[in-house]
Amino acid sequence: MNAQTTTTYTYSGSPIGIPTANTGVSAVAQIYVPDNLTISSVTAQVQVTYPNAADLQVYLFSAEGTRTVLLQNNCGNLANINTTFDDNAQTMFSSYCPVEAGRGPFKPNQPLANSKGQDAAGYWDLVVSNTNSSTNTGTIQAFSLTITGTAITTPTFTAGSVVNSASLAGGVIAPGEVVSIFGFSLGPQTGVSSGSTLGTSLSGTTVNVNGTPAPILYASYNQVNFQVPYTVSAGTTAQIQVQSSTGTSANVNVDVLSSAAGLFTNQSNGQGQVLAVNQDGTVNSSSNPAAPGSYVSLYADGLGPLSETFNAGTAAPTNSLVTLSGQVTAIIGGLSAPVQFAGLAPGYVGLYQINVRIPATITAGTHRVFIILPNGYSSQPGVYITVQ
Repeated sequence: MNAQTTTTYTYSGSPIGIPTANTGVSAVAQIYVPDNLTISSVTAQVQVTYPNAADLQVYLFSAEGTRTVLLQNNCGNLANINTTFDDNAQTMFSSYCPVEAGRGPFKPNQPLANSKGQDAAGYWDLVVSNTNSSTNTGTIQAFSLTITGTAITTPTFTAGSVVNSASLAGGVIAPGEVVSIFGFSLGPQTGVSSGSTLGTSLSGTTVNVNGTPAPILYASYNQVNFQVPYTVSAGTTAQIQVQSSTGTSANVNVDVLSSAAGLFTNQSNGQGQVLAVNQDGTVNSSSNPAAPGSYVSLYADGLGPLSETFNAGTAAPTNSLVTLSGQVTAIIGGLSAPVQFAGLAPGYVGLYQINVRIPATITAGTHRVFIILPNGYSSQPGVYITVQ
């Protein structure tokens, strides 16, 4: 078992003003924790200058977003908060309400053990809200965290962090889909991409799907991209496991659908302007819209079964077209957009291409675009195309 370490992380910015209640704005002090630790315990040192603590709600948010209430409109007429919150303290701050600065430690209203077992790495937020006074103001003067935990050294991820590489929608996979896994200790510290030919191991990282190594495109400490074998059966649950130079992850169960569509966008978060090529070969954008009635090429991931047998990890041929076995429906601006072609993008691994006709009657502007697959799965919301 790895030894536990205890480290203190301190907010290093300037004091942060606490606005009056009528603004509806909270003060937020943020600490970045760079260490991947499985949390055993947390204590928080908080120093707030404010004339009446009962006006304030004080919350701590872990790197994974778990909220712990430190104080919530407690200690009427107490000026200032200056203490360490610790689950092991004998008394709650809200019961004692110490006048002396630095007195403590004290228990918070909710246990800091809310974050036990989580990964410490990421941004932690101390949020202070004035909910009662339209005249009183104050400042967050100081904030620090002391975290005890065990270093994460073996590959670690969850079903929810197994996502479509285009949409970043998680929790399901489809045959032929290029999947991104986000986690810890998944591969080398510096990311490595595969060459033109995909293997089933990259810089010591292997992804097993139901015990069989899958073609791998990219590996780094926090992310691995691989292609789901076309032989994985829809309607089943697949076991995914990552092996790296630091060890082997647990098996993670993920449901398999026949298709799980995602559209690629210009942004890395799967939202905004769709990645599309206009009929003249130029990239669609707000400054380069497509004409009504013209054809555009959209690019997608996870569209599922093909009309012929095809091996994962193999680039689509450039001298013939590999089409989908089922029909794809495209909608642009609420109107049906006829699909001319749907299949693998020639020369690429796991990339799907859909050629669609912009509705002739559509108005100029930006319009939502999405596709629907035979199993009813549709691509993500928040994606648009620009029409002239």
